[in-house]
Amino acid sequence: SRLRLRSHFIINAMRMTARLSQKCINGRWEVTNQSTKEALNIVARAMAHDSEWELVFGGNQPDALPRLSDPPIGIAFDALRGQADALALSKRHHDGTYHRQQRPSAPVAGYIFDLMEDLRIQAYGARYLKGTQTNLDVWRPAQWAASAKVSGLDGEQCAAAQGLVAAFASRLACTIPNHLDVVAHQWGARIAESGLASECALLENLADQYQFAAYCKQLLADLDLLQSPADQSDQSTAQPQHDGQGMQPQSLTSDGQM
Repeated sequence: SRLRLRSHFIINAMRMTARLSQKCINGRWEVTNQSTKEALNIVARAMAHDSEWELVFGGNQPDALPRLSDPPIGIAFDALRGQADALALSKRHHDGTYHRQQRPSAPVAGYIFDLMEDLRIQAYGARYLKGTQTNLDVWRPAQWAASAKVSGLDGEQCAAAQGLVAAFASRLACTIPNHLDVVAHQWGARIAESGLASECALLENLADQYQFAAYCKQLLADLDLLQSPADQSDQSTAQPQHDGQGMQPQSLTSDGQM
């Protein structure tokens, strides 16, 4: 089938990038910045289903990869591959215009909404690609650290918000930053105790960005993290019913206050 052939091509391209890294580590041959870029682009085009698409290295664009001063090796190369893989999967599975339209206006809720969509893209897009899953896991701590810097939230707010997303990530077998283990467990326990149907619906709708966004906003509403009435009235009528008892976490409120 076309899907099987495409997956085979992606896996072969991934093996090529892995060989580049391994040979560089062992000193068997020199890997140049150009060969690294070419290898990453081969995989990225296959994942994005776009033969003309190019990764951007350096510059101020939000989706630009780091400028390569030296060919990355080892863990640094795996993280670079993870970032490139995430961009390619976003190109394939993400509707940026719809995401911006649906993004909650409350700072904390908007930040969680962004991270949840990133996680959906990565978990769904890499579901059959173990190497890609590994690359994304290596890169995720740097991704979340960078997102925190531009979120406009303070350190405690970011940790609490990321902890909620980390609790969901653990359900998808995605590796989370170690420092979030405790808060992720706390969020997971709260959600489990409340029996929120929206969390289960999220897991069942990874393939559908539009349903996923609606259920994500339902989860945020269940946790009393939606501030604007417009945010709440925008929710899909297809969402599950719940008992109306919002859960107020100790760490966050809808306006971002601790």
